Amino acid sequence: MGELSFVVKSFIFSALLISALQFRVGGSTLEATSEAWIRQAPLPRLLHEVAQGAVHLSKEVWSTVRGQFDEASEEAVTRLKDRREESSRR
Repeated sequence: MGELSFVVKSFIFSALLISALQFRVGGSTLEATSEAWIRQAPLPRLLHEVAQGAVHLSKEVWSTVRGQFDEASEEAVTRLKDRREESSRR
């Protein structure tokens, strides 16, 4: 029963919040004003730059790790070929 009351409370809160954001103040709605404020705030731009840096870093790490695995596998193949040649000579 607790889950149902949580859902009902959440629905009522959401409906009240959405209704309150539709009030017009100074020619625009509170929703438009808050959206403009959020878009102009420095934090979203900072988070976007951090996310871009993280993506760039992950690409660099992936290419480095992949290159190391490729080199290791090439070395392993070369060693196996050398061992086969040595065993065939015996």
